[in-house]
Amino acid sequence: TVLFFPSLPRLLSSSSPTHTKTQTKAQVDNRMAVTKSSSVAALVVVFSCLFAAALAATDLGSIVVSLQSFQDKTNGGFKVTPGGDTSLQGTADALTLSNLYGYRRFPVDKTGSFVAAHQNSDGGYGAVIGASSTLEATSNAAIALKLLELEVSPVVVSYINSLFDAKVGLFAGFPGDQPNIASTLIALDTLFFLEGKISDELQEAISEGITSRHAAGTTKFSDDILTNALTISVAAHTKLALGDSAAFAKTLLDQQTPNVYTNFKVLAEFTRALFSLGPQYAKEANNVALEEALQFVPYNLHSAALANKAAALTGLLNKYTKVNVVLDGANNQNNQIDQGTKFSPRAFITTFGIPNGALTVAVSVAHKSGTKGFNLHFNSTTRQYSTETAFDTTNTLGQLTFTTTYAQFIPGHGRLSDQSTFTRKVGYRLEVIPTAVFQTTGQTIKNGDIVSPGTDFAFNVRLGTAARGFFENGDFVLDFSVRDSANSVIYSQSLDGASNAAPIEFTYSFETYNIPSGYLFFSFDVSESGSGEAHTSSSVYYRLSAPLIATNVKINGLDEVSSLKLGDKVSVSFVPATFPDLRVPIPLSAENAFDRTFALDIISESGIVLTTVTGEAQANGQYDFDFEVPATLDFVGFNAFVFRFETHLGSKINLQNYDSTSNELLDDSSLRGFTVDAKLRIKEFVEQPSSTKFFYGSEIALKFIAQDSISSKVVTQGNYAKFSLRILNKDDAGNSFTTVKVAAVQDDSNSDVLSINWPVNPNAATGAATLLLSAESVDGNDIAVLARDSDDLIQHQIEIIGEITFESSTFSTSTASMLETGFVVEFKLLSLGKTLEGARLKAAVVYNGERLLSSPVAIGPNGRYSVSWTASHSKAKSGEYRIDFYRESDLQRQQEKLDAIDRDLKNAQREAELNGSSFDDSSFVKLANAVVSTPISSLSFYHNQAVPSIPINAEWFAFVILTSGFVWSYYKKVVLSK
Repeated sequence: TVLFFPSLPRLLSSSSPTHTKTQTKAQVDNRMAVTKSSSVAALVVVFSCLFAAALAATDLGSIVVSLQSFQDKTNGGFKVTPGGDTSLQGTADALTLSNLYGYRRFPVDKTGSFVAAHQNSDGGYGAVIGASSTLEATSNAAIALKLLELEVSPVVVSYINSLFDAKVGLFAGFPGDQPNIASTLIALDTLFFLEGKISDELQEAISEGITSRHAAGTTKFSDDILTNALTISVAAHTKLALGDSAAFAKTLLDQQTPNVYTNFKVLAEFTRALFSLGPQYAKEANNVALEEALQFVPYNLHSAALANKAAALTGLLNKYTKVNVVLDGANNQNNQIDQGTKFSPRAFITTFGIPNGALTVAVSVAHKSGTKGFNLHFNSTTRQYSTETAFDTTNTLGQLTFTTTYAQFIPGHGRLSDQSTFTRKVGYRLEVIPTAVFQTTGQTIKNGDIVSPGTDFAFNVRLGTAARGFFENGDFVLDFSVRDSANSVIYSQSLDGASNAAPIEFTYSFETYNIPSGYLFFSFDVSESGSGEAHTSSSVYYRLSAPLIATNVKINGLDEVSSLKLGDKVSVSFVPATFPDLRVPIPLSAENAFDRTFALDIISESGIVLTTVTGEAQANGQYDFDFEVPATLDFVGFNAFVFRFETHLGSKINLQNYDSTSNELLDDSSLRGFTVDAKLRIKEFVEQPSSTKFFYGSEIALKFIAQDSISSKVVTQGNYAKFSLRILNKDDAGNSFTTVKVAAVQDDSNSDVLSINWPVNPNAATGAATLLLSAESVDGNDIAVLARDSDDLIQHQIEIIGEITFESSTFSTSTASMLETGFVVEFKLLSLGKTLEGARLKAAVVYNGERLLSSPVAIGPNGRYSVSWTASHSKAKSGEYRIDFYRESDLQRQQEKLDAIDRDLKNAQREAELNGSSFDDSSFVKLANAVVSTPISSLSFYHNQAVPSIPINAEWFAFVILTSGFVWSYYKKVVLSK
């Protein structure tokens, strides 16, 4: 629980954080009295919140499958919330959701009577039985009856029309109500839903009313987004021409705020208005925010109905609709359908994981000879869409394109549709039986194994269809090709089926290793005579494993270059070869060079890829790589290069570098490369500190432009190498060490400018310090940054001032109901009222003078830090605990000193052993004992040891209870069975 509620320890331990550095036992005893009575209550509150949150929000699918839980079985009506009363609103929403998904798992025999009981003599319906009629209640009743496929009396339409005020061109919500735009939209939606149209007279009257209140030339009806959206939707029901729909849509989209996506009423009307302007505009809504909102729909039917409406109108519902079409009668395991197969499409469609039975589904099958359509019908037993009509492929060959169109009915909007497509090929049954034999030994090699030059291949091929069986001749062409791992054709042969009478067999001999490593593919493609388009394909492969090497490597036409500078143009070339016997390179065939892809990775000495250049093939089999050395910090220093071959399947094979002069394979490919020389200077300081004294919490700001004086190029930050600001302190011996390092970033307004902003935090110690501007290479090596006109380092002497105080709260387990005792300390670091963030600290926990453990301090939001640990109840003794806080940089420096002393000790021991003299380590021990880090601060608190409330372990107690219950249940079962 503490992980999800970081402030819970404070809530359980006290009503407010403790602001002192130390808590006395008296303070703890006083707090414990409160804690014992409030801890249980606090936990109840927390877990009640968790449970309420789980009930308060759900996804749309979950609420649809739970519709029956909202129904009152006695009267057939539905509640908006599970604990509410049945209502026309809840009933209309439930039936809308049920109709939307075709998911009706509840009885409706009483629902029509429930709705009818709300009707009044004026033809309208009341929100509750006996209440006066309202437009909203009448609309809900009409929607419910229509979805139940029950008759809606004409008096309902008469009641709705009676609420129209012709003078203002709007409907009222009930007799005597002020006419308004919201009621007008409800009335028009209901009339359109019932009658499928709006009368011309009504459209004209409403159009005039809207026009009279709308300023000419503007694209906004109201500054209120809901009113604006409602008016646009009303206008869409009438003959009112809005003119530039795109302008109205842009204005409405400009009105949206994050609040739109937290109010489902506004969200539904906002998306509906966009849809009425054009479906394309609805898709411009913030679907990221909408998608997040759909994950947390309040657990009530009205919110779910509105959310579904928004999702459907924006097209987002289609994202959660999964369409899976199978072909009954055909093999669905691959892309091939054997000619002569008869199949029928069957679709399984889910929305939010629910089988959706409310769709109109059609599947069209397109072939070059024509298209055939299938209307699929929903089977409530299998929850799938199917048809009894079959597609006969007896006279069909080639690709079939399947398009599944599914449409969903949205009340008031008609059917919204979407499509999904896939392809299959109708062809022959193709069987290939491969044989590979090594010539020298006669050894047979299995398909997929490694082969080498001197291997003979033979392939027996059989073709067939469902109607003819297997055959050797016919109106077909069978193409046999051998391809390397770049998919280059290195051998091909064709067989004309019209003139063939013998069993089909192809042979090939692999003689030389002038193709790249990876795979050797043997492809078989069958096409109709004269078409050139394969309808049936199969392949067999073997593996090649000879090393790939880079020979004749040149940099700017030379074997080596001494150095380059930033901005230089570089041309690298090489000839790829195989090295099967590790003695003589075999260059790859130049004939297929343009089919192959080679890349050059420029890497640092530590192996970080800085950039990649794709090679350009030449007719002689050479590959050229041309690039310019970027003026970034990444490329300063040594840059190695590695050549890489990419197969057509996407795998990557690194080449080893080969020295063609000495005819030697280089052991380490990183030995090939070039060095970029640079001398970094500060060309200009755009901003720099004006003071030499800084308080904790104040900011040190630098802006500068760096330049390489060798190339005269402005140098920018790299992806890996960085300019940085360092804070240097000195130890007692006067040696400088880094306590803070802050990386520079590119300035947003000027890419040449680098900026550093560092709020002074506790990582730096108080007192004198040095501010140093430096750079660090990709591999972590320091690069000097010099002044513009001299070789002086960029450094300033500063002083850091201020006292750091703690604001802390502590919590520890006081009862043995938990498995272990937990300790949590949460604190802030303050100086002159400012919260100090970003401190990297370690905490040491001390009890009775003994250090129990050391732990990194966790950094939380808003300048909060925390330390937590657990211990067994028996070891977490009562008493005062002290936590010492250390800077990580101080501890790192301490470890470096101890490592240096240890190295000196071992060297002295070895020297003494070689000289045969005695060795005294006391001086080294004294030096090591003197290396001590001082904590920046400490805090103490008192802990009461957790005492078990029962004499036995809680787990054993639970085990006894559960075992007893099981024995009693088994005994009752035996008695009943007798």
